[in-house]
Amino acid sequence: MKEKKFKNVVVFTSGGIGDFVMATSAISLIKNYDKNVKVTLIVCKGYESLISKKLQVDEIITLNRKYHVVETPLFLRLIYKVLWIIKNWRKLYGKDICLMLEYSSFFIKVAKCFLSIRTVIDEVSMNKEYNHLTMKYQMLVRIVFPTQNLSIPMLPDTDNIKQKINSKFLQSTKKYKIALCTRTSIEIRNWDINYFNELIKKINKTYDVTFYIVGNSKEEIENGEYLIRENKNADIRNLCGKTSFLEVKELLMNMDLLVSVDTSIVHFAAIGNIPTISMYGFSLPSVFGPINHNSICLFTGEDCSPCIAKYFLNKMKCKYPKCMYNITPNMVFKEVRQILDA
Repeated sequence: MKEKKFKNVVVFTSGGIGDFVMATSAISLIKNYDKNVKVTLIVCKGYESLISKKLQVDEIITLNRKYHVVETPLFLRLIYKVLWIIKNWRKLYGKDICLMLEYSSFFIKVAKCFLSIRTVIDEVSMNKEYNHLTMKYQMLVRIVFPTQNLSIPMLPDTDNIKQKINSKFLQSTKKYKIALCTRTSIEIRNWDINYFNELIKKINKTYDVTFYIVGNSKEEIENGEYLIRENKNADIRNLCGKTSFLEVKELLMNMDLLVSVDTSIVHFAAIGNIPTISMYGFSLPSVFGPINHNSICLFTGEDCSPCIAKYFLNKMKCKYPKCMYNITPNMVFKEVRQILDA
C-alpha cells in the first residue's frame, strides 16, 4: 500500500481484556506518528477505565462483548449488532480507514457497505502465525502509518489510588506477598483448583507469605473461599469481586510474585514488571504471553497444543486438558523458590 494521509481512523477491538491490553501497544503508535490523526476507538463496554491518556484517543464507542461471542444465540447477536450500527452510524460514517485489531466479518462488511469506510485493514495474522500478538497489532498499524517505533502495552497510572490500596488491602502482611489468579473464562485454560491448594501448602510450609486471591467471577470467589477453608493456617485474603481493574493493577505493583492461569491479569503484572509464573497449553506463550523479562511461562508442549484455533473455529471441547494437568504443583513450586530465594 502506498503511503496515504489518513486523518480519521477507526480502531476496532472486541477481544478480551488481555487482548485489549496488548492492543494498546499498537494504538499508541498512531498519534506518535501523526498528532493530527483523529482516532475513534471501538472497545468493549467496561474497558473504558483501561484506556490510558497516553493513547490520545479522541472518541470512544463501546460495544457489549456478550453479543460478539458464539455462546450467545445467533439471532440475538444479529439484532444487537444491527441496533448498534444504527445507533453509532453518524459517529462512524465516512471515516478514512478502519483498523481491525480483532477480526469481525460482520463489521468489515458493514464498514465497507453501510459506513462508506473504503479502506479496511484486517490482516491481523499478517501470515506470521508465531509472532507475538503485540507485534501483529503493531505490524498492522505500520501498514497505514510507516512508523519505525516500537511500543509496549500500557495502562493508566494508578498513583492516585496507591494510598487506598495500601490502607485497604496491604496492612499487617507477612514477609512475602503472592497473588493468585485461579480461573479464566475458557474452561480448558484452567489449572486444577486442587493443584493451587497443593501449591499453597508447599509455599506456606517453606515461606512466610500472605496470599491474595484476585479475580472477579463467581467461580473465582468460590475458589478463594475453598482455598481459605483448606488452608486455615495460611494468611489468605480473597479479593475476588472486591477490586476494579485499576485497583488490581495497583495491588500487583506491591506483590513479590503472581501465579496465574493464562488470563488478562498476567498482562497487568507485566506492565508493572512484576515476577509472574503463568501456565499455558491452550495457546502459545510466545504469541499470547506477557511481555516481561520477569515472567516465566510454563508450557509442556503436548502434541495437541495449542488448540486455540480448534476451539474457536470448530467449537472443540476437551474433557481432559493434559496440557494443564501435566504442569504439576512441584513444577510451579520449583519456579516459586527460585524467584523468592533470589
